[in-house]
Amino acid sequence: MRYITFILLLLMMYYGTINAQSFTAESGDIYSTDDPLKYNCSVTVLSGVLKKTDRVDFYAPKGTKFTATILEMTQDYQPVNEIKSGQFGNIVVKFSQSFSGLKDYPTYKSKILPAGSSGDNTVVTNTENNTTVPHFITMLNGKEWKGKITYKGALLGRNGFKPLNINKPCMQIQFASINSPDDRTLTIQIFYPKESPAKYTAKDMEVLFIGSETGTKENILTFGFVNGKSMPNFTMEVKEWKNIGNNRAKISGEITGELPETVILGKSDRKVTFTNGKFKDVEVEIISE
Repeated sequence: MRYITFILLLLMMYYGTINAQSFTAESGDIYSTDDPLKYNCSVTVLSGVLKKTDRVDFYAPKGTKFTATILEMTQDYQPVNEIKSGQFGNIVVKFSQSFSGLKDYPTYKSKILPAGSSGDNTVVTNTENNTTVPHFITMLNGKEWKGKITYKGALLGRNGFKPLNINKPCMQIQFASINSPDDRTLTIQIFYPKESPAKYTAKDMEVLFIGSETGTKENILTFGFVNGKSMPNFTMEVKEWKNIGNNRAKISGEITGELPETVILGKSDRKVTFTNGKFKDVEVEIISE
């Protein structure tokens, strides 16, 4: 399962940079200034070109979006007007709202996109109390569990993901808990997905559910299975598939079933059960490369 986790994380990091926007970037360290809305920030441009005066959206770890304008830009301490794909630099930005009193705010490795270009997977956020509207709701071992799509957490590779030597079509969808301190994530990878309504069973996928209900490292547990290695009673059904243009689709459906615990040594009889799990209007990016 460590191998699967590594592959899925790489998919999120690599293919999250391929999109129709003019740029995708990632923040480094972020430092405050005397102005409560102005911050200094190191930045790495992953694709496209980031320009001085651009309006951008920063995404906090739990999905809260913060809009800012780039006021200054430097590379190697020299003023510049743009930073290109693969390059590193520093920017000074001014946000349209304060972070004061919020639990979710831009920090190290926040994603940065053109303002207003994020698509429908952006979590709806109430900045007064940092609550979010989930994309997925299920009963998990009898308790309600709510998840949101992570940044670029829904991807379909028509030809697989060749940089990772995955040469067959696959679709990935990932939900992260919105109920603090629970930090568990559910990642599903489907092989040979259909671009239409369809039902998938264990033979079509591999699944990873990992994290801690209490948010502590001591309580991290891992559940799931590797494709072809186990056949638990676990299904994902896409009941609605709607193409919305620009290599994107919206899907809704259900996720149900049991996942066994995975352990490095020995055997475990522990499992988690997803009952009546429903996801709605999840935006999937379709990659043809």
